[in-house]
Amino acid sequence: MNGSLAWIEPARTRTPLLVALGIALSVHFVLLSIHFATPERSPPTPSLPIVQIDLQATPPSPAPTKADMLAERDQRATQASRAAAPQTSSETRPTHAPPVVTPPPAPLPEPASAPTEPVNEPPPAPRQEKTVTKNAAVSEKRITPPKPTSPMRPSKPPAPPVAATPPATTSLTERGLQMAKLKSDVLQQSLRDDVTARSAVLTANTRYGAEAAYLNTWVNQVESIGNQNYPDEARRKNLSGRLMLEVKIDAWGKVLSVHVRKSSGHKILDEAAENIVRMGEPYTKFPPEMREKYDQITILRTWAFGPSGVNTR
Repeated sequence: MNGSLAWIEPARTRTPLLVALGIALSVHFVLLSIHFATPERSPPTPSLPIVQIDLQATPPSPAPTKADMLAERDQRATQASRAAAPQTSSETRPTHAPPVVTPPPAPLPEPASAPTEPVNEPPPAPRQEKTVTKNAAVSEKRITPPKPTSPMRPSKPPAPPVAATPPATTSLTERGLQMAKLKSDVLQQSLRDDVTARSAVLTANTRYGAEAAYLNTWVNQVESIGNQNYPDEARRKNLSGRLMLEVKIDAWGKVLSVHVRKSSGHKILDEAAENIVRMGEPYTKFPPEMREKYDQITILRTWAFGPSGVNTR
């Protein structure tokens, strides 16, 4: 019995040791399974490209003599504004020095156990070469204003219109006015002559002397002319009538005036009598015995128009 107790006590002593050993192994296994991964480095942001711009002063070009468009200032000032304004994409690209780009550093090696994930690089920053300011665009559009031209000379005033020359032939109205004026002048002249001129009135009662012979000659002449030129309209209409006509004649047989003292009632017959007297002039000159006594005579007769023709009494 003592022997069995001696075996049991060592067994009790080994049990806590085994438990402690198992716990230690478990802790070490856990510690060994833990890995500390190094932090991933993000790729460095690429730096902006270095652009080299050569500023070179150019001599101003002469202003154009004739401009196509208007602007506020000359193009000489525009060249200076182009140098100060930002350049466009086509102007800022250098042709002799390419941009220097620094390569990113190589990433550090990672443990094989750590899972690797693809890293998406951020898109490159937009290039600032394409930014164009409005001032540069405006400065490029400025064009030289036109030079002030000399004031235009005023054109000569138009010549005044030349009055149209009147036609050679006057109208019937003007001719009628001229005839009326002529008759008025003759009448006024005859009235002035009546004051001083020696005159006589011959009627149907004049039957003796040189005056009666002259009157008969004149009556025969006007009746012959009247029958040869009897008005056709009066004959078609069968017009008839009597009128008293006063005719004034000078010593040379010229008719000074013709006046209707009493109308026939038909204008056609009145005008026909006047026309017959005008058609017969100049009449016979005064004989010497009449010329010694008279400068003019007035013949007062009654004219009759009828189917038998013209008759003066």
